Amino acid sequence: GKLRLTWKKISGANGYVIYRSSSKNGTYKKLKTIRSASVCRLTTQAPRKGKRYYYKIRAFRKVNGKLVYSRYCSVKGYVRS
Repeated sequence: GKLRLTWKKISGANGYVIYRSSSKNGTYKKLKTIRSASVCRLTTQAPRKGKRYYYKIRAFRKVNGKLVYSRYCSVKGYVRS
């Protein structure tokens, strides 16, 4: 199955980075970098049945040639039943 993540557009952002973990307070790995501020969705593989994934997102913008990141959004969990 597929899982669709959506979020609200952040004013002034140049893009977003999506992270995923198998535990809420565990280590998050980068899932995808979206280099467009107008794209506020990602379709990804849903977890296997009975497995839970947690996702968090942060925006970034380029300032004087360097990337500056926002704080992470609230962590959202998804479990496939």
